[in-house]
Formats: sequence, structure tokens, C-alpha cells
Amino acid sequence: MAWLNYEELTPGVGQFNYAAQKAMGLPVGLPQPQIWVPGSAVWKKDDELKRANTNLDLNDYAPFANNPVAIKTEPPQAQAVYAVLDASMSAALTQPGANISGLLKTAESKVNTLLAAGK
Repeated sequence: MAWLNYEELTPGVGQFNYAAQKAMGLPVGLPQPQIWVPGSAVWKKDDELKRANTNLDLNDYAPFANNPVAIKTEPPQAQAVYAVLDASMSAALTQPGANISGLLKTAESKVNTLLAAGK
């Protein structure tokens, strides 16, 4: 876990090695979801490295970067809902003459039951 933390969450390393990305011709400086606390030392270090290696006009992204969107997680029942919808979608795509309206009604009923039970 310590190595994964280092490799995946360290400014200048792994996915945050902006110098290597720039050398490969990849875009550096795109706004990304905030994984560090704004203003923290780690956030400042990442921002410093990103700005030093950017190959984009950051002014183009200023409206987005200056107005971050809050991250929302999936509701607890999301995977169960996807499973219901997956079965309906699979039937619609693989069964000739599938009753799409019936599949949707059945899926709606199952999803409503899941959501009601989750409250």
C-alpha cells in the first residue's frame, strides 16, 4: 500500500510526472478533479509542477478551473440498479422481437423496489 500511495499520489511521480508526459507530447495542465485539499502543501507542489511543465494555454481552462464542480458519489444502490438495467438492455439487444416496453416496465418496477428499500 505504501508503494501504491507513493506511485499514485505523489506530485512529480507516476501519473503526476508532468515532465515525462510533456516529453511524450501528452497534454499537461488540463484541469482535473481535486484529489488534494486546495491550499495544502501537496496541492501547491502539484500545481507548481503542472504549471512548470504545461504545454497548454491555461487561460483557456480558467473558467472551469476557477469554478470546480463538487464531486458526487454514486448512491448506495447504484450497482444494483445497473444490474437491473443491464439485464433489460441485454434482452433488448439479443432477443429478436423483444418487448421493449415490457422490459422497461419490468426494469422500472424492480428499480423502484430497490430504491424504496434503500431509503
